Amino acid sequence: MENQSKKKDKNDILKKTTSTNLWLRIFVGGFLIYLAYTLGIDLDGVTGKDLWILGGATVLFGISGLVIVGWSLYRLVKRDYYDPILDAPDDEVPDENADEENNSQ
Repeated sequence: MENQSKKKDKNDILKKTTSTNLWLRIFVGGFLIYLAYTLGIDLDGVTGKDLWILGGATVLFGISGLVIVGWSLYRLVKRDYYDPILDAPDDEVPDENADEENNSQ
């Protein structure tokens, strides 16, 4: 039973992301917003079907970039990520009482 709970804890940790990964997502989202901006500026000289295609790409890149940046910033602010230093499992932390018991014997 104990092994199953350890596996479940490990799987929960693997599902969470790290703060570095969230920062990387913010930069990727920023790049998508930048792409949407540059595509939007160049829409003045485009006509016909190209206008619809590039306009759709501009909207798609802009919305997806905003969602990625917003969600990643939200998770950073709420500290909803795995921090290996703060979230160390109990079995990896040395037990101070065990050392005292060994010294007293």
